[in-house]
Order: sequence, then C-alpha cells, then structure tokens
Amino acid sequence: MPDAHQLWRFIGTYNPNILTAIPRSGRGPVSERAADDKKKWVKKHFNVSENRVYAVKRVDKSRFAKDGRDGRPNLLIDDHSKNIDAFKKAGGLGIIHTSARNTIMELKKLGYK
Repeated sequence: MPDAHQLWRFIGTYNPNILTAIPRSGRGPVSERAADDKKKWVKKHFNVSENRVYAVKRVDKSRFAKDGRDGRPNLLIDDHSKNIDAFKKAGGLGIIHTSARNTIMELKKLGYK
C-alpha cells in the first residue's frame, strides 16, 4: 500500500506484532519461501524483528484473536473482510484497511492515540 509508512508511524509506537498471510503449500517455490521473504520485507521497511512477524495461512489468522496484551483481545488490521469477520468471530477486534487515513481514524475511535 502506498501509504503504509503513514500507518506505521501511527501504530509503530505500540510495538505491534505483524500477522501476514502466506500462500497455501503446494504452490511451488513461491509458497515455500513466502514466510521468509515476508519477514525480510517487514524488517527492511519497518525494522520489525522476525520474531514479531507471524506468517500463517489466511485461514489461521483468527487463531491469534485472543492472545491480546493486558487481557485485551488482539486487533487485526486487514484489507480482506473475510479475515476481519473470522477474527471478530474468534473474539478479536478488526479494522478493514482501505487507507492509512481511514484506519487511523478507526484506531482513534478504539482509543489509540
């Protein structure tokens, strides 16, 4: 997304973990190295250590809904509504990402500053 750094300036202060989807296995070399490639990309662009990047299959994202800090549910920011719906059903919070501006506005409604 072209405005990714704008969003990161806002959320980066919270030291978030990154949950990113990888292709299903069996899709050749791309799926086999996707997790490592995504972790390297996040490190390069946002300086997030690899141990805070969780590369999982899309259907497994909802398993992270209830591991929140301070007893709060986790928050997923995602551009796919199916992922947000599944995450919310599993007890998490979700924001459908359309732009950094809109996502930041939604985060502020949830009390993030």
